[in-house]
Amino acid sequence: MSKPSPRGDYSCGFSLIEVIIIMVLIIVGMLGMNSMFGTTMASLNTNEDLQRATQLAQECAERVLAQRRNNGFDSFGTATFTCNPGGANPAGYTRTANPVGATYTGDGTPCPNTMTCRDVSITVTSTSNPSLSSTVDLMLVYY
Repeated sequence: MSKPSPRGDYSCGFSLIEVIIIMVLIIVGMLGMNSMFGTTMASLNTNEDLQRATQLAQECAERVLAQRRNNGFDSFGTATFTCNPGGANPAGYTRTANPVGATYTGDGTPCPNTMTCRDVSITVTSTSNPSLSSTVDLMLVYY
């Protein structure tokens, strides 16, 4: 048991009111951190979806380049390009690869002089969040 102070009261330690006030302050701080944690998790999920969409667009670009290498430039006259083996889109995403305009002869910018070029646009869109998409633009050159 503690000894009384010279004034005669027991003033050691914390009162119950002080402990409750500190607990309330800690809880308010933890609630603020909790809402920040939720926002961070949503941001991480969006970044993961965007990274996956970019990876799928790069994969499709590689397929278009392989098709050009295997079938020749002339196969791109009016062709649509296949990015999905078996015709199925990856789960949660749609992929499109379309020629942009007709073939054209270069004047040095950006298509090299006297070369025949064809632009291809590849777009991958998330089905769960349609505002999230990744686009890769290619210029194929007949040399």
